[in-house]
Amino acid sequence: MLPNTRPAVATAQDPAPRGRVVHRNDKHAVGVFDDIVVLYMLRDASSDPSHVPIAAEALRAQAERTRRPARALAVLAGTAGPPSAAVRAAWQRASRTYTATVGKMAIVIQGDGFEAAMRRAAVNGLLLVIRPSVRPAIVRELREGLVHLIEPHESVEAVAHFCEHELLAKT
Repeated sequence: MLPNTRPAVATAQDPAPRGRVVHRNDKHAVGVFDDIVVLYMLRDASSDPSHVPIAAEALRAQAERTRRPARALAVLAGTAGPPSAAVRAAWQRASRTYTATVGKMAIVIQGDGFEAAMRRAAVNGLLLVIRPSVRPAIVRELREGLVHLIEPHESVEAVAHFCEHELLAKT
């Protein structure tokens, strides 16, 4: 475990919670932990573009609040399919507007085998179309993505706890 294991929730030692849920439904969840904007795409999110403007606005707000580009973590759960044409178009529109708000990005595509490889290929194809100014790391596990995003003094486990226990609660 890395140093600085401040929890995502308030404790007696650390009274200020560091994470908050911005939006959550049965298809996706958007949250912010410090300056990391986290987007989970869950069941059937691949055909519903409603999460795109929510995530883009969270990125814009974080960049404005911190006065520097935000870090972004997108997680495609093992049950999420490749992005539909509507989702790809929404990301293209959002990338034109919000490209300067992202300083570092990781995309986690969970799963192994053919289906996961197909999702990774679809996301790589989308990235070729969008041509983001920041090339994301595409990885298989949440903690791999967090290692790419966080600084040495930050805790992978604190952000992972927020993602797994608070952001995904009741989904």
